[in-house]
Amino acid sequence: EKIISDGVVGKSFEKSIPTFKKTLNYYKFEKSEYYILIHASNYHYRSGGVFYPILMGEYKSILKENKKNIKKDLLILGILFIMAIYHFGLFSLRRADYGSLWFGLFCFNMFIRLGVTPHSYLLADLEDSTFLFYLNSKLEYLTLCTGPVLFLGFLKSIFGNYFALRWIKFAGIFALVFSSVVLFTSPFIFTRNFVTINFNLLILFTIIYCMAKLVKAFFNKVPYAKVCLLGCLIYFTGLLFDMFVLYKVPELPFIAPITFVAFIFIQSYILAIKFSKAYNTAERLSKDLTKEVAIQTKEAVDQKNRAIE
Repeated sequence: EKIISDGVVGKSFEKSIPTFKKTLNYYKFEKSEYYILIHASNYHYRSGGVFYPILMGEYKSILKENKKNIKKDLLILGILFIMAIYHFGLFSLRRADYGSLWFGLFCFNMFIRLGVTPHSYLLADLEDSTFLFYLNSKLEYLTLCTGPVLFLGFLKSIFGNYFALRWIKFAGIFALVFSSVVLFTSPFIFTRNFVTINFNLLILFTIIYCMAKLVKAFFNKVPYAKVCLLGCLIYFTGLLFDMFVLYKVPELPFIAPITFVAFIFIQSYILAIKFSKAYNTAERLSKDLTKEVAIQTKEAVDQKNRAIE
């Protein structure tokens, strides 16, 4: 009896259609023993079969848990999208504020990434399609390439010379090379371990480099270093935990999206303070200028009156 199916199982590349979906179905057990048979084929990805462990249990409880996870994913995606648009708006109002631009790009990058990963697959409700599967896989890995570069650019916009431009260029060249691999090869190639290991090495290098520079800035009492260090600690803890889950304990949930939301609010607080200070400075200078104009005008009027007398 067929219970669940996703994609199309085939004996060749042309006859199979890959997909990433979380599928739930109901089955009433009437016997004491069953065999569960899984048909799977893989011609498009590094590994085939079931991506996550199969969960079996009472239907209503699993359905409730599934709906709760969907709501959580949509909430996080909504926060990321709104934050990206908000910081793009800040940059459009003040073009010298590159921190808002970098942070908006990073939020939008993470919005796309979280939307295409298998645990919150936005394309899941569309029809099974090899094209959509390839598009999803490429977006997943492209955002993995660009994430570290955007993050380093954001930190440099806040802390200046503490983050060397040469390292950002190195991360950019690395991302460009592997983005080319992702764009011009199939998921069967760019999802291989030799590629994903390099991705993870870039992320690990970015974490170590950022933490070292932020700790140095913290001890030098650089403005915003303490708050930024706290946000990065929370986010990086989630990243490292998820890498452990991905390779060692797939039964555990991913927590990086949640820690990233905490990071977003902390970094948004920093940008809000900078924007507020810039606004207060402009307002103070405007008031000072108004006072100076009034003084100069009064002096000019006095001189004119004296000349008339």
